[in-house]
Amino acid sequence: MTTRSETVCHRMACHHKIKVKLLSEGEAWTLFMEKLGRDMALLPEVEGIAKDIAGECAGLPLGIIAVAGSLRGVDDPHEWRNTLNKLRESEFRDIDEKVFKLLRFSYDRLGDSALQKCLLYCALFPEDDDIEREELIGYLIDEGIIKGKRRRRDAFDEGHTMLNRLEYVCLLESAQMDYDDIRHFKMHDLIRDMDIQILQDDSQQVMVKAGAQLKELPDAEEWTENLTTVSLMRNEIEEIPSSYSPRCPSLSTLLLCKNRWLRFIADSFFKQLHGLKVLDLSWTAIENLPDCLCFGESHCVIAP
Repeated sequence: MTTRSETVCHRMACHHKIKVKLLSEGEAWTLFMEKLGRDMALLPEVEGIAKDIAGECAGLPLGIIAVAGSLRGVDDPHEWRNTLNKLRESEFRDIDEKVFKLLRFSYDRLGDSALQKCLLYCALFPEDDDIEREELIGYLIDEGIIKGKRRRRDAFDEGHTMLNRLEYVCLLESAQMDYDDIRHFKMHDLIRDMDIQILQDDSQQVMVKAGAQLKELPDAEEWTENLTTVSLMRNEIEEIPSSYSPRCPSLSTLLLCKNRWLRFIADSFFKQLHGLKVLDLSWTAIENLPDCLCFGESHCVIAP
């Protein structure tokens, strides 16, 4: 087992604990250059700054990968110096906080609102999930994150381009499944944690309990009026009774997919969800949609 907490080792009564050390200065520089993806040597002025930036990552592999990825293709010494100054301005209480700050820095450097929203949307999937590219892109289109395309094929091309960019800067990782040729990707659990923290810090009303082994819906008080996004995918929910009728007029995405025992949803559940754009009920045992569901052209219903 692996964990970031020694307390977990104690609770699991581990007989042997192996502490993974931080990278040495030389190892950190080698990883930094590898992820920078440079075929040519850096200019002397830039190389000195780059070594200082690698040092600011404090031997943390994920931080090094993210920061180096965000600087791919950057040649201007001014931009390199600006990056170093921003990293030096940050103060950290502990290692976890430093990792989060380094990842947040890479997120901020994306400089594209749609690309940032795309990355944040990936956090709605369970931790360590192998995510189908086209499944995610379908959500992004119907949520309006990818827009302005006449044809849906053009929108999917835009979505694949966005995911390519996120993989290029090392915020996502390509994943190949053995059983099909469908393109997948993965997100590191710390990057997912950062995404959820950003959503909370930005006062966006989201509920993410994907893969949490829930057997019933979260309590009624958690369904606040300002909720915009709810992900309850891959749980063990069996039914949604008539006692649930959340008043969430701003809720636009509701992911209930992969609750394989979910067989019944009462009509009352959807009566006050007037803003739904994305509803995913795939991989459930539901055979009929509630009668009250009615969607316009901009909405997406993914049936079982």
